[in-house]
Amino acid sequence: MITSIFFVLGVITLYWSILNWVTAKAESQNKPVNIKNIRVAVGTTCAVVSVFALQLIVRDSHLS
Repeated sequence: MITSIFFVLGVITLYWSILNWVTAKAESQNKPVNIKNIRVAVGTTCAVVSVFALQLIVRDSHLS
């Protein structure tokens, strides 16, 4: 249970750090930035990457 809590907190921290990095990069280009679109794109990308990463981890095992 404790390991799961720290795993979830790590995933949230990773998401927020990626989101802040992408937002800062977008704002540094001096163009109008829609933060909501950036959040959706980063969230979707993180979800897709995590799903594929989990599939790669369990492939060819009894868990697949």
